[in-house]
Amino acid sequence: MAIKIAENLYLETNVDTYTLPVDLGGDSNSAVFEVWVINARGTLGTGGVNPVLQGSNDGLNWTPVTTATTDTASPSYLSLDVGAVIAFPRLRLKFTAKAKQALIDVSLSPYKRS
Repeated sequence: MAIKIAENLYLETNVDTYTLPVDLGGDSNSAVFEVWVINARGTLGTGGVNPVLQGSNDGLNWTPVTTATTDTASPSYLSLDVGAVIAFPRLRLKFTAKAKQALIDVSLSPYKRS
């Protein structure tokens, strides 16, 4: 089940922006996250929007779970499966818009990976 974790989230150029944390919950130990770039002033340009999934055990200290993935189109859709067991109970996404501001929507779908 997809959990919408951000709607119309504004990304300022070269400023790290974070979603609220989400608990994986239950038996889930991996996730697919989806990013919709809704609006950017012109094309996103070199560097685009760079989402990084982060995990935490305590909600204070965050560790990257994925590496940055660049999306340079606007509008666009990006779906990324972590593809591995996540060793953290809490997740959030960190975004950086490298060349232009953007508005994004984000959802996260936790699942059980065997």
